[in-house]
Amino acid sequence: MDEVLRRHPNRVPVKIDEESDFDIDRRKYLIPRDMTLGTFVTYLRNRVKLNNSEAMFVLIEGILPPVSATIETLYITHVRDDRLLHIILKKENTFG
Repeated sequence: MDEVLRRHPNRVPVKIDEESDFDIDRRKYLIPRDMTLGTFVTYLRNRVKLNNSEAMFVLIEGILPPVSATIETLYITHVRDDRLLHIILKKENTFG
């Protein structure tokens, strides 16, 4: 991981955990440090199949972070020992 961080100093390694409710084709991403969580969620919504009546929530260490937070801020606060920011995607029905 040190080599990846050295080669891409303006990016943050993010991993979508297996306990997520979505079947997604990629689980590891290198995200620009200044990207907001909301922008990343929009990107992820385009990669998963989601019904109109379903919403996608992002959890980091069991909390729902603000979508206005930058990936860099979340990485500094919640990075794990493997130097990855672990994200869990949860699905919720929005209509009855």
